[in-house]
Amino acid sequence: ASRKRDLFELDYLFIPININNFHWTLVCVEMKKQIIHYYDSFLQKNDVCLENIKEFFVERSPTILKEKWRNCTFNYQVDIPTQTDGYNCGVFVL
Repeated sequence: ASRKRDLFELDYLFIPININNFHWTLVCVEMKKQIIHYYDSFLQKNDVCLENIKEFFVERSPTILKEKWRNCTFNYQVDIPTQTDGYNCGVFVL
């Protein structure tokens, strides 16, 4: 029997993001701390993506957490491996 889990009880949520059927990036959400980390092997920023994820959590969070999610932190990871080719982003996300 499967058991439903509350999204807001998780410690971390990993979300692979595909950009224009061309590039993969990764979002890691620290659920308890309301921090959204963005990993991109091209070291690009994606404010629209992070704002959309933030709004998802604001809309679906329990009332007691809504303000925390409205004020969540975005963290663009820059001390990470990068790629110089056009095809290793999938390996990077894995």
